[in-house]
Amino acid sequence: MIVFSAQDQFGNLNSATRTVHVVDATNPTIVALATADGQTNPVSITLGGAVDPAVNTLAGYTITDNLDPAPSVSISGTVDVNTVGSYSVVVTAQDAQTPPNVATYTRVVNVVPDALFTDAGPYTTAQV
Repeated sequence: MIVFSAQDQFGNLNSATRTVHVVDATNPTIVALATADGQTNPVSITLGGAVDPAVNTLAGYTITDNLDPAPSVSISGTVDVNTVGSYSVVVTAQDAQTPPNVATYTRVVNVVPDALFTDAGPYTTAQV
């Protein structure tokens, strides 16, 4: 609250009060950390491999907010390491502001065939 006061040359005093509302309009910040092999986005996983914890756990992200020291965070999305394809892992962070400021980060995970077996042929056998 701010009070403005003024007094004229005759000693007349008047004041006005104003309420100031400070509104946080800044979204949290989400930064993806690199996986053990140095990937950030997209991340490639060999078919049948394992998902690095940096991809789908809080250990893989730094979340900060300008006012909220502990914004709430959720991670959604699944990666089927047994099926070649592209998958999305979405991290959502929101601060305690009402209504909350929300940020999302999507990490793309590509499950790729093993590099040793990418060529399907055709092959023939020969007798020696």
